[in-house]
Amino acid sequence: MTSVCIVADDFFPATLPPEAKINTELARVLAETCEPVHVFAGHGAAAPPGAALIRLACGLTDGSLVTTFRLARAVLESGAQTVIVMFNAYSYGHRPWISLLPLMLRYCTGYRGEIVVHFTNEQPVPFGRQFSRCLRLLEALGFRCVDRRVGGFTAAVRLVFYCNHHRNLQLRGQNRLLGKSVVTPAPLTVEASIAKPQEITALRSRLGISASTPVILFFGLIYPGKGIEDLLQALARLRDRAVDAALLLVGQSGGVTSNAVWNKACDDYVLQMKTLADNLGLQDRAHWAGHVKDAELGAWFGVSSVACLPFSGGIRANNSTFAVCAAHGIPVVTTTWDGIDSVFQGPDSGIELVPCQNPDRLADALEEVLADSERLSAMSRHIRTVFERYFSWSRFVDVLLSRSRPEAV
Repeated sequence: MTSVCIVADDFFPATLPPEAKINTELARVLAETCEPVHVFAGHGAAAPPGAALIRLACGLTDGSLVTTFRLARAVLESGAQTVIVMFNAYSYGHRPWISLLPLMLRYCTGYRGEIVVHFTNEQPVPFGRQFSRCLRLLEALGFRCVDRRVGGFTAAVRLVFYCNHHRNLQLRGQNRLLGKSVVTPAPLTVEASIAKPQEITALRSRLGISASTPVILFFGLIYPGKGIEDLLQALARLRDRAVDAALLLVGQSGGVTSNAVWNKACDDYVLQMKTLADNLGLQDRAHWAGHVKDAELGAWFGVSSVACLPFSGGIRANNSTFAVCAAHGIPVVTTTWDGIDSVFQGPDSGIELVPCQNPDRLADALEEVLADSERLSAMSRHIRTVFERYFSWSRFVDVLLSRSRPEAV
């Protein structure tokens, strides 16, 4: 039985940023097949309920050079055969020393197990001037595994990414690293639930939506780049075409990070989108639900005919909101781009693709799928298959532990 160590700054009881849920669930899933699971998390972390096989230590991920070396020693002493570093560049943005952990493990402690680095977002490691001097010193000392773009992460045996876009940004022009990289989408962190018919009826009544009105669902955090402006304009076009449809926007502002500038941009964006909806005269058609608890999501998905995720830059395999929709069997209308992952393509994907930032084409696609109940049913079946094939926890864990080479994304 493999023993595993997870290094993850964001962990239970935190639920935001979204990586916190993935890190926590990863520890739970691994605890079912690996014994024990050691977790080194940030300050304030706690072992999740019912996780007796998870051994937690806090405070060794603050990213200073000294603490990172202590973390390397603690990983070695844990006896874990595999170390998984869940690296979030936003969380570690001001403390990039953590990127030296694989190098320290491999060359300073004599660790002989597998080192896996999972990049959880697209932001490159933000190396400052002081850190760059450290890298040059390490290179001078003969540590050829140090790279100016990914630091000491090249000492890992595997580099894992949620989507091809992330991998291409991080490893651009580094063919020697592409060979040890693999892509697998973010698994589901919200359990799909089926609402009772009376719950769906009650929700329609509470929102003032008639039983015959088709419902379009937007689900996810709301922040610039989500394309809400295009969706609202498409909804206005449907109204002008006398197409009966309501829109549910389920999700809170994306201003839930430690970055105050980003948080303000997200909050401002939400206000701008609500103002746009009012200016378009959509008060009776656009319903802003805000945050909805996981246990209550079933009714919101159950009342909806189709989900619309009109990302301004196109959908990517790291968009976990898609996985939630797919798990609930909701057909998805979303946006395409030149580098779209193959998981979203093909006639049997359960997905309708339209160009980015094009409200007219978005309205056309929504009108077409809402008018064809047989097509919606087929899309629902297909999208469930996509979810089971690409977004399962078994696939995610198999990739991290190198149990199999997954189907290309």
